[in-house]
Amino acid sequence: MIHLFKTSDKSWVFSGTTKPANMEGDDYVEGVLPEGETWDYEYNYTYVDSVATKGDKIDTSGFVEDNGYAEKRLNEYPNIAEQLDKIYHHGIDAWKADIKAIKDKHPKT
Repeated sequence: MIHLFKTSDKSWVFSGTTKPANMEGDDYVEGVLPEGETWDYEYNYTYVDSVATKGDKIDTSGFVEDNGYAEKRLNEYPNIAEQLDKIYHHGIDAWKADIKAIKDKHPKT
């Protein structure tokens, strides 16, 4: 896993398996975790001397609780081919109406 930090303020900006093309160059640097440690997404990290250093726990008190809406929506959305077919034959407004009905059925909160 690659963990990238901004060189300007040493803040974490990305974790993934491949460095994004827009994060090449001197503006970003890779930080490695100390041996035996795993990344904990509930905490902030900074970059100190090539090491990803765990900081304070992230305050999640203002986050919206997940009520499972995303998975419910995904299960109801037509596959991409069907959605494109809908747009082609019936127009973007008909497609929007179908998607909105699913979103309204499974709201975020």
